[in-house]
Amino acid sequence: MTGEQIMTIATGEARPITTWFAGGWFTCPWCGAANPPKVQHCDNPACWASTYATADRVRAEQERIARQHAEHEQRRSAVEAHTAAQQRCQEERAALWQRRVATANERGACLTCLRRSRWETQPLYRRHRRPDFHDTEP
Repeated sequence: MTGEQIMTIATGEARPITTWFAGGWFTCPWCGAANPPKVQHCDNPACWASTYATADRVRAEQERIARQHAEHEQRRSAVEAHTAAQQRCQEERAALWQRRVATANERGACLTCLRRSRWETQPLYRRHRRPDFHDTEP
């Protein structure tokens, strides 16, 4: 029995049965449970195609799933936006650091002191008298 058969749920939606096994067994197109031959419903009590499923319960479950998918998509887009903003901020910060280093090199300033300063807002361009200023202990 591999003819084109469909399985309908309580809301009237239908899906074709596509997977058949030896002896006429088939896989439910709604939940994936194996079902014996010659049945018009799914034997899985939790399946939407079972005899226990009501149209209200199926619609409520479909609405819940749709809400979950929408929330997931919203979270995913928020994460993408946050990641893009972080990347942009890191690139801007790296470019600012490169400008500060170029300025320090032009002035002959110490990069260690620049790094230890509040270089993003108040860079400290300090020139030392000795080149080994940070290597010696006071």
